[in-house]
Amino acid sequence: MQTTLHFDPTRYPEPVLRLLLAAAEQWQCTPGEAETRILEQRARKECFVNPRLATTQLAAELEAARALRTGS
Repeated sequence: MQTTLHFDPTRYPEPVLRLLLAAAEQWQCTPGEAETRILEQRARKECFVNPRLATTQLAAELEAARALRTGS
Protein backbone atom coordinates (compact mmCIF):
# COMPACT_ATOMS: atom_id res chain seq x y z
CA MET A 1 0.00 0.00 0.00
CA GLN A 2 1.37 3.39 -0.97
CA THR A 3 0.59 6.44 1.13
CA THR A 4 0.82 9.91 -0.30
CA LEU A 5 1.89 12.92 1.72
CA HIS A 6 -0.91 15.36 2.40
CA PHE A 7 0.49 18.79 3.14
CA ASP A 8 -1.91 20.99 5.11
CA PRO A 9 -0.76 24.62 4.95
CA THR A 10 -3.27 25.59 7.65
CA ARG A 11 -1.30 23.60 10.26
CA TYR A 12 1.43 26.23 10.46
CA PRO A 13 1.73 29.94 11.17
CA GLU A 14 2.77 32.11 8.24
CA PRO A 15 6.54 32.26 9.04
CA VAL A 16 6.78 28.45 9.26
CA LEU A 17 4.77 28.05 6.06
CA ARG A 18 7.16 30.42 4.25
CA LEU A 19 10.11 28.37 5.53
CA LEU A 20 8.57 25.13 4.26
CA LEU A 21 7.76 26.62 0.86
CA ALA A 22 11.26 28.09 0.52
CA ALA A 23 12.81 24.73 1.46
CA ALA A 24 10.60 22.94 -1.06
CA GLU A 25 11.68 25.35 -3.77
CA GLN A 26 15.37 25.03 -2.85
CA TRP A 27 15.24 21.22 -2.70
CA GLN A 28 12.90 20.99 -5.71
CA CYS A 29 10.37 18.86 -3.87
CA THR A 30 6.83 19.15 -2.58
CA PRO A 31 6.09 21.08 0.62
CA GLY A 32 5.14 17.78 2.28
CA GLU A 33 8.51 16.26 1.39
CA ALA A 34 10.26 19.40 2.68
CA GLU A 35 8.28 19.07 5.92
CA THR A 36 9.44 15.46 6.29
CA ARG A 37 13.05 16.33 5.50
CA ILE A 38 13.12 19.17 8.04
CA LEU A 39 11.65 16.90 10.72
CA GLU A 40 14.24 14.23 9.94
CA GLN A 41 17.09 16.75 10.14
CA ARG A 42 15.80 18.07 13.45
CA ALA A 43 15.39 14.58 14.85
CA ARG A 44 18.92 13.56 13.86
CA LYS A 45 20.34 16.72 15.43
CA GLU A 46 18.33 16.43 18.64
CA CYS A 47 19.01 12.71 19.07
CA PHE A 48 22.72 13.28 18.48
CA VAL A 49 22.86 16.04 21.09
CA ASN A 50 20.76 14.13 23.63
CA PRO A 51 20.33 10.39 22.92
CA ARG A 52 17.55 10.13 25.52
CA LEU A 53 15.34 12.03 23.07
CA ALA A 54 15.16 8.90 20.93
CA THR A 55 12.12 7.86 22.97
CA THR A 56 10.38 11.25 22.91
CA GLN A 57 7.73 12.79 20.71
CA LEU A 58 10.44 13.94 18.31
CA ALA A 59 11.39 10.36 17.53
CA ALA A 60 7.72 9.50 17.11
CA GLU A 61 7.35 12.36 14.61
CA LEU A 62 10.32 11.05 12.67
CA GLU A 63 8.84 7.55 12.50
CA ALA A 64 5.47 8.93 11.40
CA ALA A 65 7.14 10.98 8.67
CA ARG A 66 9.09 7.94 7.46
CA ALA A 67 5.94 5.82 7.44
CA LEU A 68 4.11 8.41 5.37
CA ARG A 69 6.94 8.57 2.88
CA THR A 70 7.38 4.81 2.52
CA GLY A 71 3.71 3.89 2.78
CA SER A 72 4.21 1.46 5.65
